[in-house]
Amino acid sequence: MKRGLIISSAFIVFVFSQTTAAQTRWGAISGKPTGRVLLISDIHFDPLADVSILEDLTKDPADQWEGSFAKSKQKEYARAPADTNYPLLKSALYAAKAQGPYDFVIASSEKRKNSD
Repeated sequence: MKRGLIISSAFIVFVFSQTTAAQTRWGAISGKPTGRVLLISDIHFDPLADVSILEDLTKDPADQWEGSFAKSKQKEYARAPADTNYPLLKSALYAAKAQGPYDFVIASSEKRKNSD
C-alpha cells in the first residue's frame, strides 16, 4: 500500500509540480493558441526502481526528489517488462517538451492494483 502511494505521489508531483512554472515550460502561457495538445498515457512510473535511494525518497519532501534521483545508480532506461524508471521518464518528458509548445496537456492512465 505504501509503495503504491509513493509511486502515485511521485508521478503526480513530478509531472504537475510548480503549476505556473510547469505551464510556462510547456508553453501553456505563451499567448497565441497553437492548436496542439500533448497526451501522456500509461507511463507507469516506478520511483522505487532503484532501492538505493528509497530512504531519501521516503524522508525528503517531494520537491527535493530530483536530487535523490540524480544520486541513483540507475542511468540506463528501464526495459519491458519493468515499469518506467526515472531516466526513462525524464527522457520521455524532455522529448515531449521539445515538440511543444502545447495549448494543454492531458495525462491519463488506468487504475492499477498494486502487487504489494
